[in-house]
Amino acid sequence: MAIENSKVTNRLDKKINYGVARTARDSVISPTAEVLDSPIYNPGDNLWLDSDLLYNTVLLPDYSVNDQIRLVYTNNNTLSSDGSQGSDQVGDVAGILELYPMPASAEDGVIKTFIACSDRSSISQAITTRLKEWIIFGYFGPTYLVKIAIAESGHHGENVDPTTLPGYQEIFPGTSGIEWYFDLDAGLLTFTNDVPSAYENNKTSRSIYLIKGARYVGRKGIKNLKLRDLNFGSAGSAGVSDILMYNGEDWYPTPVGNISGSSGSSGLSSSSGESGSAGSSGSAGSSGSSGTSGRDASAGSSGTSGSSGSAGSAGSAGSAGSAGSAGSAGSAGSAGSSGTSGSSGSVGTSGSSGSAGSAGSAGSAGSAGSAGSSGTSGSSGSVGTSGSSGSSGSAGSAGSAGSAGSAGSSGTSGSSGSVGTSGSAGSSGTSGIYGGVSFEYNYDDSNTQSPGFNDFSFDSSTPSSITKIYISDLTVDNVDVHDYYSSINSITENPTYAQVKITQKDDASKFLIFNITDLYYDSQLHTYHEFTVNYVAGSTTIFSNGDSCIISFVLIGNPGTSGSSGTNGVISLNNVGENYLISLNADGSGTGEANLTFDGSTLNITGKVSVLSGSSGSSGYAYFEILDNDPFTPGGVSSLYSKSVASGGTGLYFKNDSNSDELVSRKKAITYGLIF
Repeated sequence: MAIENSKVTNRLDKKINYGVARTARDSVISPTAEVLDSPIYNPGDNLWLDSDLLYNTVLLPDYSVNDQIRLVYTNNNTLSSDGSQGSDQVGDVAGILELYPMPASAEDGVIKTFIACSDRSSISQAITTRLKEWIIFGYFGPTYLVKIAIAESGHHGENVDPTTLPGYQEIFPGTSGIEWYFDLDAGLLTFTNDVPSAYENNKTSRSIYLIKGARYVGRKGIKNLKLRDLNFGSAGSAGVSDILMYNGEDWYPTPVGNISGSSGSSGLSSSSGESGSAGSSGSAGSSGSSGTSGRDASAGSSGTSGSSGSAGSAGSAGSAGSAGSAGSAGSAGSAGSSGTSGSSGSVGTSGSSGSAGSAGSAGSAGSAGSAGSSGTSGSSGSVGTSGSSGSSGSAGSAGSAGSAGSAGSSGTSGSSGSVGTSGSAGSSGTSGIYGGVSFEYNYDDSNTQSPGFNDFSFDSSTPSSITKIYISDLTVDNVDVHDYYSSINSITENPTYAQVKITQKDDASKFLIFNITDLYYDSQLHTYHEFTVNYVAGSTTIFSNGDSCIISFVLIGNPGTSGSSGTNGVISLNNVGENYLISLNADGSGTGEANLTFDGSTLNITGKVSVLSGSSGSSGYAYFEILDNDPFTPGGVSSLYSKSVASGGTGLYFKNDSNSDELVSRKKAITYGLIF
């Protein structure tokens, strides 16, 4: 059965709205009482910086090992740790995980949630050392699909092939009644309905294991991002050109080319030369020449700075003088030679500032010119007199309303248009695909035993010579159908497992039909299934490379069990009487024969007895039991019987009441020359 919608909804509610993993229904553990987080957010400190390195990798038993970005939880018999404890070391494997049952998740007394952890010593340690961040097969390929199995307890973290352990049984997620899901973020396995009886009935000696999966252990978080991780672009190309830097107060953009590594420690600085005193400021007229800059002393420890000079008094305001020419800059002192590397000298005190010159007096403002007199205005023309108004006419009386016109007669109805001709019939729809379970694949004409993802191939290019079909576990839609193919192997009591039909998607006239007689799965590659087949029928030409095809399966199944015995039949009887024998009529009914009775010891026939031709000779015959004495014959009854004769041989006798006559005997037969 499928996972109930109520349980799916409950899981999503707890994960999305509460950020926790569902371990039991709300009546057992409410959302606020769940203790295992299962976030769907992706904060900056949790980003997988090296996730791009996972693409195009695979996770396969006896092949994959730990590396810098992932821990592999499976077995690998090619390593020195084979048969012993695995490890987190690069080049080794972490082994298979014995999951820890979570008692608080019990529903109706059955624990249904199990924890993937590194320490199984107690429930608190299991929760503390819970293993999260499992690699998602939907992003990085179907080989990362987590696999679960039951096996003998006590092999936690061992590099051991689980199929060799007592009680091994793989549990597929879609198995009816024991459906399960594995929360990759939380590291939890949950059975949504029942727990497998192979575990529940043997919990003292059996455990549930994660036998294949991998976790991300590479760099995480924005703070661990290195400049070398960025895609620096040259001028005109895409990439990072500027980075925001912080100087203690503000963020400012800095070109990537200006960012260098940290410098070594500075050498000892020599004392700097005395700063020349600042030139006095000129009056608001010409500016005073600037004081010459003190020459730079040779490099060494920094000298003390001079104290700041007092500010000059402000000159009185006056007319602004012309700007004075700038004083010549003092010549720069020669640079001292670099001191040896060591501690920096103390900072000297600043030199005194020169006094400010007095401000020049401001010039007086020029007087404003007198305003010119206004010209005289021209005289205005005289206004013309207004004409007298005409008297208003009297208002006319309102006319009477006209009577309403009579309604016009209705026009005659137009004749009906002629019926249009019928449209042409639509074209026939395309034929439906073959029945059964169907998947879409691309044909690979290389006849290779290991087809690529989404492909299938044969072992021959001649349809009638094909004996092997190799089909990827991943369809064109990237759906992993490994479990369905493996389920075909459960048909063990029928020489033909299933029938498969392969049809070209855009041309239904091209198809091939085969009977499947055997099935093989490569446990090393874990990417395809090999079907042994017998050709049945199909088109004479094979598909072209890259053709899209529909592969459909119809399972034959094992023979069904024998049906239960039917109930006793009932027929309709006519003329029923005591000891009557029944004769069967053509319509299935029966008739009691009054002339044919049997009371348990005597068969009575009223009428003639006809001995017909039998199967053991050319003429009919009857059997008689040879008696030693005459049988009892009631009055009025005649008997015909065979009896031993005193003189030797046997005889056929007829008896009426108490009298008996020998009809014929072996002795008389010899006398009369009869063949008896």
